[in-house]
Amino acid sequence: MPAAAETMGQRVLSGRTALNMTQRRLAELVGVGAPYMSKIEHDAETPGEQLVARIAETLGLNPDELLLSVGRVPSDLVEQFSVTPALAAVWLRGFRETDIDPSKLAVGWVYRWTTGVASLGRTSWDEEADGSP
Repeated sequence: MPAAAETMGQRVLSGRTALNMTQRRLAELVGVGAPYMSKIEHDAETPGEQLVARIAETLGLNPDELLLSVGRVPSDLVEQFSVTPALAAVWLRGFRETDIDPSKLAVGWVYRWTTGVASLGRTSWDEEADGSP
């Protein structure tokens, strides 16, 4: 059984301590109070996407990973999915059905996405079904 995924709070705490940064200093840098940052690190509060981006930038973390760790899909991906829902569904279905080791999941995503694109007669997300851009 795979190990439990690291929570957003754990990721923020790990990133902050790796930089020898106090919680108060991180809070100052991202524009929130220290009590709120404490709640984020203890997974008692889930910050909005803009604050997640500021925290990630400050700590050198991936903002998409932080958002996904609390079950939220980055808004730019939601927008892309809404533009081409049929292709997004193929991609997501492939992801759901994968039995790939989570540590190798990115490779599985790329494979499933490219095979999904090809199955619809496309070479990219932006291409029309007839092959023209």
